[in-house]
Order: sequence, then structure tokens, then C-alpha cells
Amino acid sequence: MNRFSSFSALLFCLTVVGCQSTTKTDADSVSKLLRASVKEVNNAAPMMLNDVTRLNSANTVGNTITYLYTLTDAKVAEVDVANFVNVMTKQVNVETCRNEGMKALVQNKVTVAYHYFDNEGKSIAKINVDTNNCPANQ
Repeated sequence: MNRFSSFSALLFCLTVVGCQSTTKTDADSVSKLLRASVKEVNNAAPMMLNDVTRLNSANTVGNTITYLYTLTDAKVAEVDVANFVNVMTKQVNVETCRNEGMKALVQNKVTVAYHYFDNEGKSIAKINVDTNNCPANQ
């Protein structure tokens, strides 16, 4: 499970995305922010974030941005999915809420999803962060 505990590299893409605005904006502006963020990630992807994690792409639907990752040394059958979800849910929630690169998304209450796949393209888990629950939005 050590390969899952190094989360700072997984959030590298958060500094890549175009989230410079740090104020609350209207729905059209949020939609533009999300599309620009997805475009920037996809222009840079795929990229290895560490020895075992590849950022494949991002997409957006509605008020949600989803980052898609591959764990290049994992097969879903060999992953303790419950433990992975438990560990990663805590980490992605904390890091999403605290990361300066995510500030505009948090302020605009965007849902941030992290979808992890194994090295055969099979889904391991999708973890959603409801930024409404970030301390900045309480």
C-alpha cells in the first residue's frame, strides 16, 4: 500500500491546471474555468507523476472535473480496494481542500473526482470530493 501513500505526486496535476482565479464566479465562468483546466491537463497528459502513477486525462461534466489515473503496476484483482478507497479518500479530500492550485474550484464548489484504473484499464475506484465540505466553504 506504500505506493498509494505518496499523494503529493498525484496532485502534481493540480498545479498544471489553469485555476488562477481565486474568486467565486458565475456558472458560465466556472464552466469556462473547468474547460480550460481540462484542456491544460489533456495537453500535458499522459504524464507519469511518480514511478507507478500516470495521469491519463481529465474531463468535465456539469460542475464536476474528473482526473483519470492509471496505477501502472497494479491489477484490480491484487488491490485491496476497500483499503485503497479508505486511504485515498482521506488524502484526496485533505489535499483538494488545502491545495492552492485548487482554490478556485473549492471556492466555486466544484466536485473534484479522481478515477483510478489498473494497468489493464479496469476501474479500481472513483473518489469524489465534495468541495462544499472543505473548511473554506463552511
